[in-house]
Amino acid sequence: MTPRRPFPTLELSTADRKEICQIAKQVVRAAVDEYEYFLWTDHGQLSPARWSLVQAKDDISVYDSRQHAAQPRSERQRLLLAVGTVVGTVEDAALGMMVRTEEELRLKARYMQEAVTNCAVLAVVQRPKAEKPFRSITVQWVVRGVPWHLRALSKPRDSVFIDATGVLSLSNNERVVFQLVHSIELPQAPSLQPMYSRTKLSHCSLWRQVDGTRVETYTRAVIETPDRLTAPLMVHSTAESFLSMWRIHHCAQMRKLAWFITTRTPLLGAADKPPASRNYDKSDDEGKCGTCGKASRSVRRRSAECMCLACGRFVCNECRTKKELFAASTEGEIVATSVVVCLSCLTLAVRANAADVLRDELAAAQRRSSEEKTMASSLHHILGSARHWRESFLATPRHPPSEAGGGAFDQSQPSASSGSSSLGLSNSLGSSSSSDRETTWTLSTWRTLVRGDPSA
Repeated sequence: MTPRRPFPTLELSTADRKEICQIAKQVVRAAVDEYEYFLWTDHGQLSPARWSLVQAKDDISVYDSRQHAAQPRSERQRLLLAVGTVVGTVEDAALGMMVRTEEELRLKARYMQEAVTNCAVLAVVQRPKAEKPFRSITVQWVVRGVPWHLRALSKPRDSVFIDATGVLSLSNNERVVFQLVHSIELPQAPSLQPMYSRTKLSHCSLWRQVDGTRVETYTRAVIETPDRLTAPLMVHSTAESFLSMWRIHHCAQMRKLAWFITTRTPLLGAADKPPASRNYDKSDDEGKCGTCGKASRSVRRRSAECMCLACGRFVCNECRTKKELFAASTEGEIVATSVVVCLSCLTLAVRANAADVLRDELAAAQRRSSEEKTMASSLHHILGSARHWRESFLATPRHPPSEAGGGAFDQSQPSASSGSSSLGLSNSLGSSSSSDRETTWTLSTWRTLVRGDPSA
């Protein structure tokens, strides 16, 4: 059963949206400034005197600032930095990070293997558009569980934060994709003590294409630790999440595959018709693989395990694979299903342009808005129908069918109500004032801890 959300959806005025956009803009700008300092001034090197290695895995390393203990104002704040490279593209990174609805938030948590026990999208500040598909700002509430062996020391942690994604340019005009997670305090979403321990954090990830197949990732995070006992646990759990950033591209690939299956399988209004009937191939009856043309006993038997869900062809063992997809059921549950796809369809899916996938999802969501369906629920319909086909297909004879730029933080939204800010919004790791000097944690804490500049 899907957990109940404790907070209602927030109604945001124009002033509320502007305030949230301003906070996001300041924090992302500060992260970009530090990234460029790291690239051009430090030449991509970290000083061992300032940073200590926490964990490393594959090509990603996570560091903890050595100077946090020397700064009285940061006694409860830790500055972490994750740098490295992963396989993929910046567009796929943006697709994997993009969240517009609660359904997508839960799906992303499953693909990322995050210990999320409850979550909600409290407000949508900026919706992606066809001309800016990667731009999105939402306010989210997320609960993360605690491993059983640590439950005596820590309760489940919840947080309320701004989640922003988008594309911007460095000073040398290189494109980078960003994701911001930044805690805020809302009177409408108070702490749920004693059930959860409210966590305050802020991290901004930047993704830059370094060659045709690899992306450099740079993530800096400020986390607030409640006490010295739990501080190492929070540092470790944060580092673990940064080391799993390669899963963002896995999330993007599975999202592409789900989109590919949904758009290639005409089940809306024809749920009883298997996709194989659209792609009848005489070679199937001869027991030949629909991809490589080799004879195959499983193809000759027309085993359901050999049928590609996307194109409907029967393929041999070497030309097919199984992938685990997640989809939302009609009850809102996130369910996992193993699907069979041929390697040709899988290649077409993962090579699809991420921006085009998002645009198509946006258009599909608008078409179905009156029916209150989403791309994921359509996928669940397809996967459920596929299970039905696999149970009955062998008993059903198959016959040939009869003759188908602007800025990253626009503050205006057509749906926004007018009026002054009603949220009582506050930046939980610093002031929400638009003054650069008052944005204490972003400009003072970061620059002091990273550069050792007390005048920052």
